[in-house]
Amino acid sequence: MPNISKIKIFLFSLSLVLSIVIISACQQTPAKPITITISPKSISLNPDQSQQFTANVTGSSNTEVIWSATGGSINQAGLYKADLQAGEYNVTASSKADATKSAIATVTIKPTGLDIDVSPNNTKVEVFDAQNKKITNFIGDKKIIDLKAGTYTIKASLEGYTAKTLDATIAAGELKTIPIKLQAIPNTGMNLNLTPDSSQVTITGPNGYNKVFTGDQLLVGLTPGKYNLAATATNYRDKTIEVDIVDKQVKEVDLSLQAKTNIDLKPIFNLAGVSPSQPVGTTLTIDLGVSGHIGKNLPEFKLKFYWKEPGQSNFVERGTFYFKNDAGLVAVPLPSLKAGQNIMRLEVDTDNIVDEDNEDNNIIEQIFTGTTN
Repeated sequence: MPNISKIKIFLFSLSLVLSIVIISACQQTPAKPITITISPKSISLNPDQSQQFTANVTGSSNTEVIWSATGGSINQAGLYKADLQAGEYNVTASSKADATKSAIATVTIKPTGLDIDVSPNNTKVEVFDAQNKKITNFIGDKKIIDLKAGTYTIKASLEGYTAKTLDATIAAGELKTIPIKLQAIPNTGMNLNLTPDSSQVTITGPNGYNKVFTGDQLLVGLTPGKYNLAATATNYRDKTIEVDIVDKQVKEVDLSLQAKTNIDLKPIFNLAGVSPSQPVGTTLTIDLGVSGHIGKNLPEFKLKFYWKEPGQSNFVERGTFYFKNDAGLVAVPLPSLKAGQNIMRLEVDTDNIVDEDNEDNNIIEQIFTGTTN
């Protein structure tokens, strides 16, 4: 029975080996999952600054990773270089053994730029780089970021203010505040207020200055000195004044015109106590009185007295009389009469009165006939 014994020995040995294999398999440790850690986990960098990242891979014999970044750049050795543009970005290390396994680090790139704060707020600003190339211009306050480190020239200007130019040097990752306040230029001129506001004004002054305009006006940038202002308006008396302008001062000037009195000039006068026919050589005195205007507070006005003798073609001015409503009668002596028609003309100066019916009734004529009997 030797063969049976050999078979038993073989089967026993086989079962023993299988038992050992089964026991060994049951005791084997299960495979670990792949994990990745990254260092540094978060960091703040200046623009254009470099940073070395490292990744530690466990759970796989393949410890290589693939590097990537959402901003800036990184090579496959993990060397990261920040971009110029400020912001928050991710650096990712992904396992080559299993692309679904990765680790992420956060990179914050600090802004580099200028925070310009101007006064007045409508100031115009221009910014130039070190090569005097304009990089931007704007009006008012503004933050300019994503600049390279270096020196910049800032020019600020506004009409009526002294312009300002300054240099600002910024380091990488620095946001520098630049306050700019412009100073108003002390003006030389006048602020003219007119009554009525429809008045037309002619201004003459030093260095041939001449300006004509209507209504209120602010005049600046004038040369110091004396200025003549002549104002006119319909139904108002003309007025001329002189204004002395002082350097670096704006003078308030009020120019008010006096309204003319509105009356009817047809006829404005009565000729009293005279006869149209008088002997030659007679010297008369006539009394002039306002007809129907007593008590209306008429302003003072002028009467120009003209006389034309027989044979003369033109009137000759003989004098000027001033008439007021409260003066009653004004006596006007007449020249000696010549034979024939002697004509008296009175011309009313309407500088401060208005003919309310717009008729030309400011001239009054009276014929006196010189007789020889």
